[in-house]
Amino acid sequence: MQHTHFFVLGGLLALLLLGVPLWKIFGKVGFAPAWALLILVPGIGSLAILLLLAFRRWPTTEGGEEGSR
Repeated sequence: MQHTHFFVLGGLLALLLLGVPLWKIFGKVGFAPAWALLILVPGIGSLAILLLLAFRRWPTTEGGEEGSR
């Protein structure tokens, strides 16, 4: 029972430190911001987020050179 508290606290910490910024990033890229909740899935969630963001066409790179900023 006591170990459950650590998982809950860890999930809340991940949600605050990673979920909130990812929520904003997903909104700016054009995805539904709720995709940020994948960070709560241990192991594969962060990999899924990385792949989603890496292979998505970003609005700032459409029609222009990549890395021009």
